[in-house]
Amino acid sequence: MNGESLKSKTVALIRRGRQLERETVAALSPAQRDAVGTLERWATKDKVIHINAWKAVAVENYAASRAGETPDLRDDFLAFNNTMFETYRHQSWADVATYADNSTNALIAAVESYSEEELGQAGLYDWLGGRTLAEQAVGTCIWHGLMHMTEAYIERGDGTAALDMLNCVFPLTLEVLQGDRALGTAKYNQACIYAQMGMVEGAVALLSDAFVLRPDLKEFSGQDSDLTNVWETPLYQELVA
Repeated sequence: MNGESLKSKTVALIRRGRQLERETVAALSPAQRDAVGTLERWATKDKVIHINAWKAVAVENYAASRAGETPDLRDDFLAFNNTMFETYRHQSWADVATYADNSTNALIAAVESYSEEELGQAGLYDWLGGRTLAEQAVGTCIWHGLMHMTEAYIERGDGTAALDMLNCVFPLTLEVLQGDRALGTAKYNQACIYAQMGMVEGAVALLSDAFVLRPDLKEFSGQDSDLTNVWETPLYQELVA
């Protein structure tokens, strides 16, 4: 992706995120693919819907912002997640795939509608919280997707596949995510995946780097259930002391 524009890199990553979803589904057995999840324990199909529902929200937010309107940020995200779960839990894989493809294509079209300068401008809209549009799109499509797709592998006992997926995509994200904030977020998300896999020392090392780049994540980490495995370790407690 070197030498490409920010827009082309961002679009490529969005496409790659959708491909990761397809690869995860392709690795399922028929029984795993057809499993019906619960609110407490989502099946892989539910995770795919969840990821793509938030892509659709991003598209809506971009459109509202461009029209000078206040976007619906879905502050009650749990209610939104539950609604999407109930809506699609009994849908066929074909319907889920169509929804995911449509959400992804809409996000790509939205990103392509912005100029190179707009995509790289920090805080173009207030709700971005200082992020660039490219960073927000990659976070929605790649990091959010990675968290749930690696989780799906981990739940099936295939930590190696989860780690391979992470290591394949992580370097690509750093070509789009620029600056301390973006890099700190990336390292924090990587730490969350390591923690879920039981790689505690690696997770804490990444958190140490992330906290230097984004000190605000230190307090947040103590409430993030993805990091449950590291909370009681002396190394983590020393970091947040």
